[in-house]
Amino acid sequence: MGVPGLNKWISFMFKRYVRRFQKGEFFTDVDNMYIDANGPLHEAAQKNYHYGAFSELAYLNESLSYQQCLQNAFDDFFEELKTNIKIVNPKKSLYIFLDGPAPRAKQLQQRQRRFLAAASRTEKPFFDSNLITPGTDFMADLTLYSKYAIRKMLNSMPEYRNLEIIFSPPSVPGEGEHKIMDYIRKFKLSTFKQTHCIYGPDADLIMLCFATHLPYISLLKKDPNDPGYYYYMDMGRIKRDLPRVLNIKKDGDYHGAQYSSRRKYDEISDDFILQGFFVGNDFLPKIQMFHHIHDGMKFMIEAYTETSEFGTKNFLTTRSKINLHGLRVFVKFFAAREEELLVEQITTTEERKQPPSEEYVNKTLAATIYKRQNGSYGMHYDQYSKNYYKKIGITTKDDLQLMCKSYLKTLIWIFIYYVHGIPSWNWSYEYYYAPLMRDFSYYIAKLTDKEFEEIYNFHLGKPSKPFEQLLAVLPPQSSDILPEEYRSVFTELNNYYPTSFKRDFEGKLKEHEAPVLLPFIDYKVLDDAYVKVIPKRTYIRNEFGQNESFRYDSSYTASFTSSMGNIPLMHVKKSIL
Repeated sequence: MGVPGLNKWISFMFKRYVRRFQKGEFFTDVDNMYIDANGPLHEAAQKNYHYGAFSELAYLNESLSYQQCLQNAFDDFFEELKTNIKIVNPKKSLYIFLDGPAPRAKQLQQRQRRFLAAASRTEKPFFDSNLITPGTDFMADLTLYSKYAIRKMLNSMPEYRNLEIIFSPPSVPGEGEHKIMDYIRKFKLSTFKQTHCIYGPDADLIMLCFATHLPYISLLKKDPNDPGYYYYMDMGRIKRDLPRVLNIKKDGDYHGAQYSSRRKYDEISDDFILQGFFVGNDFLPKIQMFHHIHDGMKFMIEAYTETSEFGTKNFLTTRSKINLHGLRVFVKFFAAREEELLVEQITTTEERKQPPSEEYVNKTLAATIYKRQNGSYGMHYDQYSKNYYKKIGITTKDDLQLMCKSYLKTLIWIFIYYVHGIPSWNWSYEYYYAPLMRDFSYYIAKLTDKEFEEIYNFHLGKPSKPFEQLLAVLPPQSSDILPEEYRSVFTELNNYYPTSFKRDFEGKLKEHEAPVLLPFIDYKVLDDAYVKVIPKRTYIRNEFGQNESFRYDSSYTASFTSSMGNIPLMHVKKSIL
């Protein structure tokens, strides 16, 4: 997830620091490795239950039971982890993190994906991919298996015995990649000069590597378009090369080693992180003026170059906090170019920017475009603005003000989340569209410093329990994933669980860009319904868990037994973190 197309853009712009290699062609050493494990888990499940990328293999294991497929999926999951571990060969610590209950801002995205997948099915699947969500029996079994497999690795494989292996199960709140960030921040001072490598598929890991502010950090990921190939990105060097790409003016007295702004690389990378959120992220809809990822990144650099005067003023961030003045100047540049880029979306002849079918045509925008006598094109912007907001249900100035405020607060929330850690478990942007940049620019131009500080404040709140998240993200077709007594919520609040819904393809270029227009959940109502359910027994899979540390100790001997496997002579000690 994260900024779409960012991996490809980084690979192109920083070629000298990105290595693409085939499995078995490249190995290195690092001190600490962090695995965002949900990607490999999804791949293992697809491979063994024959759906998604492996749906064509459905004929291979027809004789296997669900339980046999479960065991094979877990085995493949850990074999994949071991394959990737061997590439970077961690010497000190290995961290394996699975997604736990997510912030509500993330739950909104998960809800859209799960409802869409359910609506596309014609029959009940052999394996419901929604089982890969905290609080399910599947994830509880995976937790048991992981604790067995880690012990087995340390006990029987000498190459792992010097490692401390940290395991964060799906019962520990937080997205996997952000749990990684929490650990890096916690031990940053003691590991600052050590080498670090993060493994995971999501594009937002690029931004998170920048956000660590570590000098020696790399990113390992599979090439999603070419099985068997990997990317190894030296994110520390890429961060130090950001000034070149952002056109930040060099100071000749320092031979290019420092810059005229005298800003640190960490501050420059913070600015880049914030820029990227305007192009795309998991928590805000794409702004209307950007039609294509590469155009968005190109425009972003152009905007930053001009508004910061080659990186010498009007910074977007100061001391890892968003700078209101710099943001005003930056967004004002957007607003000044918005009309031009909107017109270009309709009038372009580039093949890659053409709507794939009639329903993708932006009729709301096209109706306002006209041709001038000199052959150039213009638009009736005010008419487009009126039609756009009417279409999305923004009918008054107060509505628009609230939308702009929510957009700004979510932008702040995302930045804090990436750079400092979760600012609020409960905050989310409850619109499927972004404001037009002219209106957003006008809104932040009027903000006082005091108003901005008030918007910058969040109430941390508390994470959802696993069953609470399941009630928030599951479609009704998957209600049987929850225990029977909780399924009544789907009936009681049936307006939150439609089986049919609309999508808005207008102005999009690809199917996945079209929002799923589901009703937003009133979490107070959902929480009340959840609390009213009195279960007949306590479910361990609905309780929060703890991170655990595993170390090999030859002087320690014990017998380990589990439903997933036994180790009669075990020399692995576990401790709770």
